[in-house]
Amino acid sequence: MKIKLNFEIKPMAKQSFRTTRSGQKYLDPSVIKYRKAIRNMAIAQMRNQKAEKIEGAVNMNIVYAFRRPQSLSKKERNEIDGGKTVPKTTKPDIDNLTKAILDALNGIAWKDDAQVTQINIQKIWSAKDQIEVEIWEN
Repeated sequence: MKIKLNFEIKPMAKQSFRTTRSGQKYLDPSVIKYRKAIRNMAIAQMRNQKAEKIEGAVNMNIVYAFRRPQSLSKKERNEIDGGKTVPKTTKPDIDNLTKAILDALNGIAWKDDAQVTQINIQKIWSAKDQIEVEIWEN
């Protein structure tokens, strides 16, 4: 059984802890808010699909779609709006985007992210911001 999750939210990379002048470490509040949003949407979508946590090895497909900038040429904007897949080669880095998703889904879609054995990832321009995730047991 495949679990399909669609998050209509701008993809955000996992950030390092920040440190105050006194040496206290903290996460940026926007990162915490992003993680909570992903977790809440995943719980609701999995409940609708009657999906259970995966117990074995996990395979994933992830597509990070970023809303195309107005600075692209009219031809490129029209291609993207028409559904053509155009790779996004600028920041954020794909590995940091994926760390954020793995952390957010940990304990919801699977018990521990050590179970994830294979991930196919794309980072593209799109008509809107969203993240599409497919998860299945190997």
